[in-house]
Amino acid sequence: MIVLALLASAGVMSAVEISPAIAQDNKMNFKDRKAHVINNSPFLELSDFKFSNAFASSRFALSTDLKWKNIGTKPITAFEVVTMYYDPFNRPLRRGGRWLVPGTDSGNWTALAPGKTGSDGTRAYDTEHAFTAFVFVRSVRLDDGTVWTYDDNAVSEKIKALLPAIKEIGNLEPDEKGKS
Repeated sequence: MIVLALLASAGVMSAVEISPAIAQDNKMNFKDRKAHVINNSPFLELSDFKFSNAFASSRFALSTDLKWKNIGTKPITAFEVVTMYYDPFNRPLRRGGRWLVPGTDSGNWTALAPGKTGSDGTRAYDTEHAFTAFVFVRSVRLDDGTVWTYDDNAVSEKIKALLPAIKEIGNLEPDEKGKS
């Protein structure tokens, strides 16, 4: 159903079409969905992690938003975060994956200076039955060439602590050669 609304602006009346898809956004997401941040890097702090099936570009798709801050003493050239999604039955979903951030954000490849923040988002091609999600830092490359890599056992333990009912964690290294 398309709703027509009348707007009064400087004495001019006009009809505006309001898409029913906008009203559908809340019906395409689990009300009690949970987004968990695992801050496992000594160089980067993640925050404000959100995910939802949202309407944009003429379709619904899974959208993810995230903020970060360089909490180290050296600029960050690039970093990777991993997002992992689980269905309402605590099973890993195929979506999620590796997200490489080249500096400050996807539109600004300048190194992220100490104390500075950035934010960005991703958009899938379709909706997802995501109920629970986790995000963590997989790798960080500092301006001096140092590369830090996460501890997979520590991340696994944190996921199990946050979601004790989980039976299978899933792939902590998506997009790696030979892994899915």
